[in-house]
Amino acid sequence: MHANVDSVAREKFYELLGQAPESEGAWAKRQATLRSWRVDPRFEPYWPTIDQMLTVDFASFKRRLARGGSPGDLEAYDFEALREQREYDLKHAGDHLP
Repeated sequence: MHANVDSVAREKFYELLGQAPESEGAWAKRQATLRSWRVDPRFEPYWPTIDQMLTVDFASFKRRLARGGSPGDLEAYDFEALREQREYDLKHAGDHLP
């Protein structure tokens, strides 16, 4: 496990990932949470994902859900593989190809 991963931050991040806001108000609250996490060092390992999440608007999010299921269907998603890949990427971020 990457030394900089805060277990509470990880739990909160993946909990939010599994939720689907049903209203514009809930979406605005989610986006505000993501913006606050974007400046919180505990969430630094998730900043690239948070940056991407902040580019999506509510209408686009709803269209994605309609095409691919709902966050409630994430049981089959391999979050551990995502976490491991993120840790590997962070560990090797300074590696350069010749």
